[in-house]
Amino acid sequence: MVDVNNYPITGAPIKHQAPNGAVPLRIEINELKKNKDAWNLYLLGLQSFYAVDQRDDLSYYEVAGIHGRPNREWGGVKGKAHEQAPPKSRWGGYCTHTSILFASWHRPYLALLEQVLYDHIQKIAASYPAESRARYQKAALNFRIPFWDWARIPPPGETNLPTFIASEKKVKVITPNSNGNEVEIDNPLYSYKFHPVNPRPGDFYDEWAETIRHPNPNAEDPKAVSDEGELIKALANEYQSLRGLVVMLLNDPNYKDYAAFTNHKWDAREDGKGDTGKYASIEDLHNSVHGMVGGDQGHMSELDYASFDPSFWLHHANIDRIFAIWQNINPNSYDINKPAGDGTYVNESTDQYTNSTPLTPFYDSTGQKYWTSDGVWDTTALGYAYPETQSWSFENYDEYVTDIRTKIQQLYGGSIRDLLAAQNPKGNIPKISQPQGQTGLVTPVGERPGKEDPITTPPTAGRYRCPEGPLGGRRGTGVSNVISSLTGAGGPFSRGSSWGTGFSNPISGTQNTISKAKDALIGRRGEKQYVCNVKALKHTLNQTFRVHIFLGEFNRTQVHDWHSDPALAGTIVIFGKDPEETGCHKCVRDATDDVAITGAVPLTNALLEVYQSENNTTLRSLRKEDTLPWLTTNMHWRVTCGDGSERSRDEVMGLKVSVVTTKVSCPEGSFPIYSGDYEIYPQCTQGRPGGYCDGDLV
Repeated sequence: MVDVNNYPITGAPIKHQAPNGAVPLRIEINELKKNKDAWNLYLLGLQSFYAVDQRDDLSYYEVAGIHGRPNREWGGVKGKAHEQAPPKSRWGGYCTHTSILFASWHRPYLALLEQVLYDHIQKIAASYPAESRARYQKAALNFRIPFWDWARIPPPGETNLPTFIASEKKVKVITPNSNGNEVEIDNPLYSYKFHPVNPRPGDFYDEWAETIRHPNPNAEDPKAVSDEGELIKALANEYQSLRGLVVMLLNDPNYKDYAAFTNHKWDAREDGKGDTGKYASIEDLHNSVHGMVGGDQGHMSELDYASFDPSFWLHHANIDRIFAIWQNINPNSYDINKPAGDGTYVNESTDQYTNSTPLTPFYDSTGQKYWTSDGVWDTTALGYAYPETQSWSFENYDEYVTDIRTKIQQLYGGSIRDLLAAQNPKGNIPKISQPQGQTGLVTPVGERPGKEDPITTPPTAGRYRCPEGPLGGRRGTGVSNVISSLTGAGGPFSRGSSWGTGFSNPISGTQNTISKAKDALIGRRGEKQYVCNVKALKHTLNQTFRVHIFLGEFNRTQVHDWHSDPALAGTIVIFGKDPEETGCHKCVRDATDDVAITGAVPLTNALLEVYQSENNTTLRSLRKEDTLPWLTTNMHWRVTCGDGSERSRDEVMGLKVSVVTTKVSCPEGSFPIYSGDYEIYPQCTQGRPGGYCDGDLV
């Protein structure tokens, strides 16, 4: 057992310094899997890492525990607050969520895991027989942790979360002792198995022996197992929302402001109001994926436990990648100067957060001082980069940024039908067939302002049957059937699907049909982008809760299936805590101060699907005069708690749901240009529980 003090975090080492400054890349996990030897070592490295005594500071268990529970010191890093200090200056936990340090704090955290895992992999590679040792050592040399890009188009036959993470409980590997033959081991990407659950009394409350996603039959069952079918459906259902948020954060000028980009805490301006163009954030995006993967009280859905799930690190590496891309296209916007207001175990509530605030408990390479936000600005300082951030390959900054933006547009750009439909009157664009069972997307619901629907499920409600259709069947649907429904003809990931078409390079002068169609249709006039903004007090329900946004009729009785309801446009996940029970002292202060958070759900892509449906008889175009009345009648929102039970919208203090629009133009030969100006429409939401009314504070 090892206890470390002043542990220097360097990231994985760079064995050979390139003359041009190149460093090894973190690559997307589907790409890593194509390298058979590197993939083999990655799986064996995780297995070795997991096996370390859980009381060891460099065990997977203790490294994961830095993020939340078991809420104790790591690496000998003590807080400067003490028992004699005033209560408002006494804090516990290293948590930096709902904080301007959110993105930068997680960077050395990932580097710590990468560094320790790298060491495991090198030892394994060196232990192969002489005839294959050099091969494996070569594959191990530049290992970096992969990222999981949940917003990109999945490879053919796959879904957003690959089956080798979501559903394969066993994997085959070649070990140093298997004589070159494949042997079967527990898949280290499917779950982490505790050994034991509580190495120290009181570490956890639950009795699950391994990490679980979408607990089945429910989170109260000590024998619950992961429901892979529900996990895959949840991610597929909100795919477009994630893509829209990535595009918004990397293009809208409002998010050149680092405080707006990095975290979801609502801050009032001098006039007492917020900024309706700054409701999205990378933390809001991050929360949504946590909720999709964890489901109702799975490990990823609770921040205290999330980092024990292997998918946590893949997810956060992608968050770090988006952060790195943002930094490189906004090099002068990385300014941190904000009152702490809450504090952590080490940072007091009276501190001022700046670029030099220590990112505890992470010591830099000297082991004498902590990493800071300035210190981790450049990922190469920690020994890695991403495919989009290879700055050493370009002669000047303008070429570099153009390349980044081109790659982002290729990865996350819209389809030709989306662009043609954006402002075109109904009838001039050929319709596409909508998958059977999704007619509820466009059926007028009959809800009018002021009408409150009764809650239909008690907190202890069990499982329900899914809606019929390509994502239908009963809960626990076989993974192969779910994948077939998603990737087969007409499914959202089929090769002919409108989900899968992107721009070609808009700078090269070889504009394809998509960009030409958009230029001809929109030109300099600009296209309306519709967004649903959500604001609420973070800890108002004393637990995690979700705000679901629907477009069209949804199944009001099958609450536990809302994550896969065809009408779902997006979900805002709020990681609330009970101040009487949580070990996160920052959360206690946030609850006392009535901290409010914000989130955004892009609506344009979902509206386009409604418009293009064969069954659409109500949405005539995406012009404002047609869309706003449609949203007034057909946009709905509901609230569920962490266990999946419905909660009345009136119980969510500070809940304000609103509709806003902004203009986006796409001049010929250029990238999308967001105006940055937002207009809010109270007529879409006023009079309904939690709906914005004219004059409300948002």
